[in-house]
Amino acid sequence: MFSLDTFLNRFKHIDQPERPKKEAVQKAIQEVLSIDIPLDSLSINKSLVRVHIDSITKTEIFLHKKNILLHIETHAGGIIKDIR
Repeated sequence: MFSLDTFLNRFKHIDQPERPKKEAVQKAIQEVLSIDIPLDSLSINKSLVRVHIDSITKTEIFLHKKNILLHIETHAGGIIKDIR
């Protein structure tokens, strides 16, 4: 008989697949704009990032979208294609 602990050991190393992408976007926004955004305010669907924050900060991000995407491409391998 298999023990449940042995079975679950396979899944201990699994992390959220979008967490590294969120961290890359967060780091790019921090370095380009010096704005700190919490990870839970970012949502990722494939290569599209949606930002759920106040409108003033969101506008600032959209004004510098090209610089942020370029930073992500050079530092994280271009995993993100658009920010909305």
